[in-house]
Amino acid sequence: RNQGRYRLEGAPDGAACEPTSAGPDLALDVADLGAAYLGGAKLTSLARAERVAELTDGALLRADRMFAAHPEPICTTHF
Repeated sequence: RNQGRYRLEGAPDGAACEPTSAGPDLALDVADLGAAYLGGAKLTSLARAERVAELTDGALLRADRMFAAHPEPICTTHF
């Protein structure tokens, strides 16, 4: 499994992700990160299921806003 710490910075004009040695704000598995990235799951919901741990106050809500998709994703094909 891919392990490590990454700093994610975002703004209206773009975003950057890079490895870091700084302390983490959130702890989660790469599968949960993928679910949030694709827009199908909110990190706050995953935290209630004990799949994401908030290590810095406010980080969970901030991350939810960063990964928000409007409109929310929808699959219109049946397979």
